[in-house]
Formats: sequence, C-alpha cells, structure tokens
Amino acid sequence: MAVPRLHAAGRRPQAAGPQFDEGTMGNSSTRRPAVAIRIGRMAGRRRHGHMGFSLVEVLASLLLVTIVLPVVMRAITLAAGHAALAAKRTEAVALAQMKLNELTLSRDYSHQQQAGDFGPDLPDYRWESRTEAWSGASLFQVDATVTWTHRGREQAVTLTTVVFQEEAS
Repeated sequence: MAVPRLHAAGRRPQAAGPQFDEGTMGNSSTRRPAVAIRIGRMAGRRRHGHMGFSLVEVLASLLLVTIVLPVVMRAITLAAGHAALAAKRTEAVALAQMKLNELTLSRDYSHQQQAGDFGPDLPDYRWESRTEAWSGASLFQVDATVTWTHRGREQAVTLTTVVFQEEAS
C-alpha cells in the first residue's frame, strides 16, 4: 500500500485536472466540479496573514465620503424644506376652503373686498376675499386668498367659486 506524500505545507497534492462528484440524487448526467474556485490570492486573505486596510484604501474611502456626503446632506435639506412647504400649503388650502365656505354661507356679497387673519392660533396666515358680479345679475364670483411667509418668500393660495343669489321679490 502506497503512502501519499505531503507537500511542504502539509497538504496532499491535488490530482491533475478538475475533480467531479456525481450530481444530486444519484443522477450521473449532471456533473459539477467538487473543488471551489478561488479568486485572487488565498480567497480574501492578505499577504503574510495580516488583516486590515491599506493606506490607499483608507484614503480612497475618505475621498469618496467627502464627495458624496455633502451631496446627500443637501438633498436631505431640500427634501425637508419641500416637505415643510407642502405642509404649510395643505394647511393654507384648508383655511381658504373654510373662509370660502364662511363667505358663501353669509350670502352677503355687497362687500367687494375684505381682509383679516385667523387669530392667535394661526398667526402665520392672513386672508383676503374679493367678490364681484359675474356675467349676470344673480351670479357672483367669490375669491378667498390665504397668504403666509415661507423662508422669507410670500406664498399664497387662492380658491374661487361662483355663487347664485336669488333676487329679492
């Protein structure tokens, strides 16, 4: 009986060419290599057995972070600003709808322009209304505009409706 010889590293020599094992479930028609393919030196290990990053890798990572991080932070800041503006606009539309309903329910269209605020609960918002006759004696156009300031710029939302006022008989 022959004793297999060991190499200097203490391993048995590999047979020439790829070794195959039989496929799954005894199917001999599908043959696959039994040896895992190693990519690079020693499958992920560095020379001399040291683990860690080289100076070039660390510098490349820092360079990438200094380029990408400001762009990402700017995008987050812009997204937060747009979200705040959308929230303010949504609230302004609700306030304008409330004021427009109030004006149409009062059925007093003699005031051509009115203005005011929404009290101490909503100090950031102001409203204006305008009423004018609209293509006929019994139709009136009622506009309700709500304004507010966002980041130093004046913003406004205007809602309009046409109402019918019956003539007094």
